[in-house]
Amino acid sequence: NKTYLSKEGTYYVLNGGILPSGYTENYNTKSNTISISEGGNCGFVTFNEQNFWSGGHNYTLQNLKINVRYLYQNLKKRENFIMTLGVGSALKNIQKNKLNELIILYHQTKNEQTCIASLLSLIDKEISILEGIISCLIKIRKYLLNLFLKYTLIFGCKKNFSDLFEEIKIKNNNLLPQFTVGKHGIKKITEIKYQINNHKVFFKNCLLVGLGLNEIEFSNNASGCISPIYKIYQLKNHDYLDSLKYTIKSQLWLKKKFISKQSTRREYEINHKELKKNFINVNDNNSVISFSQSLSLVDKKIEITKQQKEKIEQIRKYLLHNLFV
Repeated sequence: NKTYLSKEGTYYVLNGGILPSGYTENYNTKSNTISISEGGNCGFVTFNEQNFWSGGHNYTLQNLKINVRYLYQNLKKRENFIMTLGVGSALKNIQKNKLNELIILYHQTKNEQTCIASLLSLIDKEISILEGIISCLIKIRKYLLNLFLKYTLIFGCKKNFSDLFEEIKIKNNNLLPQFTVGKHGIKKITEIKYQINNHKVFFKNCLLVGLGLNEIEFSNNASGCISPIYKIYQLKNHDYLDSLKYTIKSQLWLKKKFISKQSTRREYEINHKELKKNFINVNDNNSVISFSQSLSLVDKKIEITKQQKEKIEQIRKYLLHNLFV
């Protein structure tokens, strides 16, 4: 019962989800136990390194005859299949008898199990370390962006949006690569399932503005095409590029009451007429070079670390495929 749980505590409570439901001061399951979600994210396999409280929507595997970490890796490889065992029209759940029917093929000798489990556990730890580094770098980036925004709002000069940008309208007749914009920035689309000849072309350092405030992004070094619902704004000069690239989205969010209109599709839908009337705070590139260089270094480090993580994940996937039947 969630009424008895707290946001902090000695032991986490695991139910049918991926993350803990809350915390308590008691536990009913010892550390180094595998759990499988019965409901919610049914079939999700977790290795619990600490003592915890196992809730009513959670199965735990006890009294094992094989190496526990080896079994965890074996089940993790089959996690997608285990998830398909869930039944129900709304919230799916897995019946215990379905799990009991699951056939597990495994290496017979303890030595083989230990070696495989140790190798994959080391890889998991390395992935976890890289995830931690990425998380810290993202926090640093957010902190630097906030400082940059405050500096720009206090010391920047005001420029009318129309004095900074001009709209360009070029249709994609050359089948350029397609992109989209969302909460996580600009992203290239690899699978194109429809005609993109009517899409709009953008170049490096263009401002892409869609319907909603989350659909605002600088193209940076990317060039390609994007949905015709977007408006493409090109800088008239690049004297204020750095302060615009890193702060304009936050500045526009602060002005959401003035540049957006009510919509049934989005909470804040951009009114481009009002957008063009607005004033944006800017600094020339030389005055903010310390901010832009620091953010550029952090961005590069994030990208490199993500690439390292992806490579290790590929190795892990290859090993899982070849070490388990």
